[in-house]
This record gives sequence, structure tokens and C-alpha cells, in this order.
Amino acid sequence: MTPKGIGGFALRVLGLYVLLSVVPGDAVRDAYGKVFRAAGNRIFGTFGTRGVVRFRLHTEGPEGLDTAVFCRVRPNPHRRWVTCRAWDTGWRPAATFLALMLATPIPWSRWWRALGWGIAAVHVFVVLRLLMLVIFGFCETPAEFGLFSPSEYWLGIIEAAFHFVSIEPAGTIMAPIFIWILVSFRRGDRAAIFGAPQQATA
Repeated sequence: MTPKGIGGFALRVLGLYVLLSVVPGDAVRDAYGKVFRAAGNRIFGTFGTRGVVRFRLHTEGPEGLDTAVFCRVRPNPHRRWVTCRAWDTGWRPAATFLALMLATPIPWSRWWRALGWGIAAVHVFVVLRLLMLVIFGFCETPAEFGLFSPSEYWLGIIEAAFHFVSIEPAGTIMAPIFIWILVSFRRGDRAAIFGAPQQATA
């Protein structure tokens, strides 16, 4: 794999990622936030037999934290809430995967299949992020205020997993890259993608 080929591929991915994730303005982000919160309510509105989850617009607190997730256990009126950025949590993983796919020179028949499977897998990952967020929201002491009342040790593990999967940029980048590799790569693709020199044949 030549440095020039790797560098060119990386620059294409970076440019596409900026175009997909950084350039869109507030109107696009707000529209996506509405879809994100509606989907969250549809998927997690009822959590088990006692849990109630509500995704709501959040206008207070740090800039960009536009979504509040309220978690309540019936019949207790007490509720706990956690916040997230809809754009970062839901769209940036998809944008990372799309940038990688758009920069990948594989045959169109394979490209469309890889795109379909990859987008589906990315959204499964986003649902996993939201699931971790909701589970964290239901972890509370005393137990009657939450669905889960883990020990300090397990709460630390749950919190670390929540931050890594749902918040940290590493989760946003690593999961789409893994999915891209899984759905796109076959033998011989390295040469097509990175410009690796072909071996001479006798």
C-alpha cells in the first residue's frame, strides 16, 4: 500500500465527512433532532412493564445538548434525566460510514449491497447507544426510584460502558470503521482502495 494511495483515500474520507457532518447548518440539525427524538420515543417509550422513557427537546444547559431523555418508574412520579446531542449520537456515526463508503472504489453491485447492510448496522449501533443511555438513566439508588440499583462496582462499569459507547468520539468513529470493513472488504480490495502496486505476472 503506497503512502500516496493511503493519503489520498484518507483525504477523500475527511473531505466527505466534513461535507456530511460539519457543513450542514442549524436547520438541518434541528430537523434531524426532531426525527431522532421521535424515533427514540417510538423504540423506548415503554421500557419493560414499569419503565417510561421520553425523549424531549432540551434548550437549557451546555450548547449542543439538545435532547433530554427522561426515565421514570411507574407509579413513582420521580424521574431522572440524561442529555445527549442528537447530531453526535445518531448522525455522526452514519456520516463516518457514508464518507468511508463514498470513498471506496468497489464495483457498484457490491457497493449498493455494502451500503444497505452498513447503514442498517450503523443504526443498530445507534440503537445500542440509546439503550446504554436509557439503562444508565434507570440506574438509581434508592431502588424504588429506578429499575436497576447496581452496586458501586457495577455502576462504575455501566457508567464507563455508557460513556464509551454513547458519548466518547471513539465510539462514533471506531464502530462505523469496523462496520465498513465488515461489509466492504474482499480479497484484492486493498489495491483498488489504496493504490497498492500490482505484482508482475510471468
